[in-house]
Order: sequence, then C-alpha cells, then structure tokens
Amino acid sequence: MDNINRVLCLVFLSSFLICQSSYSQSFSDEKKLYGRWILDKSKVINQIGGESSSKINRMNEKQYLDFEESLENRIFQFKDDKTFLAFWEFKSRPYNVNGKWEITSDGKLQLNVSGSSKLYEIKFTGNSIMLTPINSESGLLQKLFFKKIE
Repeated sequence: MDNINRVLCLVFLSSFLICQSSYSQSFSDEKKLYGRWILDKSKVINQIGGESSSKINRMNEKQYLDFEESLENRIFQFKDDKTFLAFWEFKSRPYNVNGKWEITSDGKLQLNVSGSSKLYEIKFTGNSIMLTPINSESGLLQKLFFKKIE
C-alpha cells in the first residue's frame, strides 16, 4: 500500500509540475504581449507567397495601393485585463475593433470579437511578434508581423 501511495504521490506531483510549467510559460507570454504593437507592413508584404501572391499580382495599380494603404498604421493594444483594441485609418476614415484576448493552455493567441473567435500561432522574437492564423483559408495574409511601440 505504501508503494501505491508513493506512486500516486509522484504522479500527482509530476502532473502539478507540468501544469505549473505550462501556466508559467503562458503567463510569461501574456506579459510579453501587453502594450502597443504596430503592423510591420514591409515584413507582411515580403512574406506573401503562393495563391495570395497571384491574387496581388492580378491587382491593378489602384487596388494594390489601396491594399498597401489598408496595412498602414494598424495598431493593436493588448491590455493586462485581457482586452484589446485594434485601430487604423483607411481612406481618411478611422476604424477600431474592441475585443478580448487570451493565451491558451497550448500557447496560442485567441482573439474574441463580438462572439467570433480567431486563433493564432504566436512567436515572440525580441520586440516583434509573428501571428499565423490557424484554420484560416481566406484572406491574403497568412502571417502578420508586429513591432512593439510601447
């Protein structure tokens, strides 16, 4: 009986340490995300390939300039209360989106806006992040790059 208790204790302790490690990493990633991030337009455009590249190559000059302009000045602010604000201007018209965010237990970024949810792989590199949409077949951008500004 003593051996069974020791084994159960070790299993419980191992499970606790694994969960604690996962929580610590998740909390660390959350803290890294706090602040204001601006879309790195040049990195986003340079990484476009495949079908998205073909679609862009078929754009006329005005469509391409509109596409480029739509990427200008996109700022995301991630707050420690798990809310975020995204804002930008396009054709002299301001846009903004409010929502909630979380880092999931498996290290993904989940954004929730008006009952809709989007999941991203997130990779931190210094003062930059790369977001890769998960299960997203639509849209021209398969990777989003941001630089921290605050």
